[in-house]
Amino acid sequence: MELHCFPKAVFRWGVAEQLVSVDIFQAISTLTALRQGRCGAPSHGPVRPYPDKHIEKSKQHVACQVAAIIDLQRLAGARAGERMIMRSVDLNMNGKV
Repeated sequence: MELHCFPKAVFRWGVAEQLVSVDIFQAISTLTALRQGRCGAPSHGPVRPYPDKHIEKSKQHVACQVAAIIDLQRLAGARAGERMIMRSVDLNMNGKV
């Protein structure tokens, strides 16, 4: 398992916005990821699901659209990024829904 230290996309964006020199991005692109257990970086266990009771309580404080998004993410097992780019055309609503 690799632990990524530098989000290279941020530096790529920085180059595009002329905030970072190309040389810096190229140097960062050559870095290898840290390997678990091979350095002093802390190693955390797997991310556990958030307790249902907390999620249900939180939904009482958000708009109904946001609550629906929360339900969709939980039912689909989707990541936040996957959920946010989902369009209605991406859903198969044939048969029993």
